[in-house]
Amino acid sequence: MKTRCQYDSEDFITPYRVVVSKYAGDTDTRFRSIDTHEDFGEMTFSILLNDPGEFEGGGTIFYGEAWNPKNDTIFALPARGLTIAPKRPGTLIFHGGQVTHASIPVNSGIRYLLIGFSTVNKECCASLERAQAATFIGLCFAALFALIFCFNFDTPPSPHRSLRVKAS
Repeated sequence: MKTRCQYDSEDFITPYRVVVSKYAGDTDTRFRSIDTHEDFGEMTFSILLNDPGEFEGGGTIFYGEAWNPKNDTIFALPARGLTIAPKRPGTLIFHGGQVTHASIPVNSGIRYLLIGFSTVNKECCASLERAQAATFIGLCFAALFALIFCFNFDTPPSPHRSLRVKAS
């Protein structure tokens, strides 16, 4: 990673924005996917929050080039892109923020993702302890948000194990 990205082992990644995204296949098309784009931060991560059996479609498609860390080489992705569709909840996808990508439309059901936009901090720019504490607090807040706003504990689960949003 040091060669490709000019980062050292002393550098660390700090999320500056963490969101829970909901993609619903049975609603307005603007909530089914996101068109081709690049993110603002240096690094982006996404974590699938629910079971892939609860929705059809979904995933992330990457375009351009990719890096092989085993031999530190860069290779071109196919023109159609490289699709990654996690098969289990909790699966982490981590990529550079400037990598061109898009989400694949959800055709039915609901797909939930925890998405974090991150920056890489140099040791001279910020205290490691402060950044780790801020990261921990941010991730705890995002997890609490997901529990409060995405899961309805008052309603027994449906046979399809879909997540329900509690109405106010």
